[in-house]
Amino acid sequence: MKHILIILSVFLLTSFLISCTENIQGPFTLPDGIVHVDESKNIKKNGQGSWSYHDGRTYEGEFKDGKFHGQGKMTLKNGKKYVGEYKDGGTWEGTEYDKNGNIIVKWVNGEQIEQ
Repeated sequence: MKHILIILSVFLLTSFLISCTENIQGPFTLPDGIVHVDESKNIKKNGQGSWSYHDGRTYEGEFKDGKFHGQGKMTLKNGKKYVGEYKDGGTWEGTEYDKNGNIIVKWVNGEQIEQ
């Protein structure tokens, strides 16, 4: 019974956040452990912001319709990072670096170009 109440509570909270159309100011944590920090028109983020994931990844940059879109930087817990342009949630024009700042991969028009 306790598990059902927890699941129902998470569902109701998520439903409320998704239906919310007022301005939201972070930080707040979504049920999957993602911390959201920014000012947003609704749960489908638009504009500048940042996300911190429970596995240590962080994203700082632009969003459109809830997806990474525009200039941004994704940093992994191990120090690797991607810096550049995102399009509809995917890497588009940018560079991946290892933890020492060495170039690993470049992205052009959404395609990897090995270095």
